[in-house]
Amino acid sequence: SYSQLTGYSVDELFRFNKKHGSTPHNFIPDGPVREHLGSDNTRIWGGKADGELVGFITAELGSEYWMATGPGDRKTAFIHEFVVNPGVRGQGLGTKLAKLSIDPVDGIFGIDSAVDEIYTTVHADNIGSRTAFLKAGYVEVMTYQDTGRDRNTTVLKATRSTLKSRL
Repeated sequence: SYSQLTGYSVDELFRFNKKHGSTPHNFIPDGPVREHLGSDNTRIWGGKADGELVGFITAELGSEYWMATGPGDRKTAFIHEFVVNPGVRGQGLGTKLAKLSIDPVDGIFGIDSAVDEIYTTVHADNIGSRTAFLKAGYVEVMTYQDTGRDRNTTVLKATRSTLKSRL
């Protein structure tokens, strides 16, 4: 089942993220990750199989990454965590989580009427994550040389207006 996630502590989500999300494609700085997992501005959706958490995705409202480029502070959100247990990868869970993040009822646009745009970034070589977001309805904005992480980073976004036009 897939839904907005409740009942998990910051430590539980952090450990799941470190265990299943630590790859050469992911950047997981301990302090900032713990901070936004526990923030009142963070929304979390998850997937469970047989009662066990198998993946989750988070969106931070008004994220500092895109406030200046988008429509403003409370009108943007940013996907920070997007992690799926490797034992269930390749089964569409990532796409379901990405779709849930922008679902018109249960996603960011349904639960926060102020948000107009949601962004994320992925390692350009992380084909699985990039594909999941594209299948879910996000569009690629650009790919740039991310010198801070010594990689190419792809920016993706979804907008309320684009989502409405697809319905």
